[in-house]
Amino acid sequence: SDTSVRPWDVGTHASRTTFVAGNAARLAAEKVRAQLLAIAEGQLGEPAAALDVKGGWVVVKRDPRRRLPYEAVARAGHFRDGGRVLVAEAFYDP
Repeated sequence: SDTSVRPWDVGTHASRTTFVAGNAARLAAEKVRAQLLAIAEGQLGEPAAALDVKGGWVVVKRDPRRRLPYEAVARAGHFRDGGRVLVAEAFYDP
């Protein structure tokens, strides 16, 4: 701004919060997705690379009729020996 007619200020700066936090959330979600597919591969008898997630289901890519709801996959992972909940954290540094 023109300091001869306006008082000095620190300026206008873009908010990085949504960009940084949003990307960290995306990275964490990708980790949870990988955990979900790792559990589902045992249930569906297919490698994780052959699976996808769509509309609340883990599906076999070549035969989407073969599918399991997220809840069933997460529950199976939690209640098996050495089971755990699906959780992830991520850090994003542009």
